[in-house]
Amino acid sequence: MLPLQETALATVTIDGKPWRSRVQVYDAPFSVQRTDRVVLHVNSVDSVLPSLKAQPLFDDTAKYWYSEIPLTGVKLPAVGVKIRVLEQESSTMKIRIS
Repeated sequence: MLPLQETALATVTIDGKPWRSRVQVYDAPFSVQRTDRVVLHVNSVDSVLPSLKAQPLFDDTAKYWYSEIPLTGVKLPAVGVKIRVLEQESSTMKIRIS
């Protein structure tokens, strides 16, 4: 698995610190379905990661690495590979590679 940080900003805790990489990539799967809403706790206080819109397109020319969270995500060669999720049901999906 190649974890990619899809959102442009680091996901931060309620005290403003970036979550560890394991949490940052909760929105990494490319899908036609929204992400789940996640509630984590910092010093017994809820920190909500909201449900995010679906990200059905992977485009290797997009940015998937950010200096704020350098261990999360990757720098890609940007050769123009695109993978689009067309359909998704249970554990299967139909994709188009271009």
